Amino acid sequence: MINAFKAGALDVVLILEDHTFVIGPAVVTESVQLREVVQRHLDAGRLVTADDGSIGATTVASISGSYNLGVGESECIAICQADPGLHFWSDDRRARAVASALLGPDRVIGTADLLRACVAQGLMPPLDAYTAYELARSRGAFMPALDRTDFQIPNG
Repeated sequence: MINAFKAGALDVVLILEDHTFVIGPAVVTESVQLREVVQRHLDAGRLVTADDGSIGATTVASISGSYNLGVGESECIAICQADPGLHFWSDDRRARAVASALLGPDRVIGTADLLRACVAQGLMPPLDAYTAYELARSRGAFMPALDRTDFQIPNG
């Protein structure tokens, strides 16, 4: 999912309060478009790599083979299985369905959820969140059709 982001939006999402962002080696390798940004956030501690001992290659391969998922998505699900405090972040429909079944639907989040959290925490104006959402969709993220009002903070 990281590749669908513009660097500035990723910078904001990764400072959300009450969120820990963990990335596995396969996802680091897949993050071609934002490799420098990912490395900067790893160096700053806003993004952390999974403990090498927390998941095994056989677990990742099993999830990948059983559910016809890519290695990156399978690795992330395995990381979340190993740590019940983590949520699975993806906009891939199949990966979200598998993660919901294996982890529970309350542990699956998408980019739109995180962008709305940025607005709620005052880290990003609603228009910027909507623009980041539209950019991610244009780069291939599979997100529900939303409009600008979906990123507004309700009055009250």
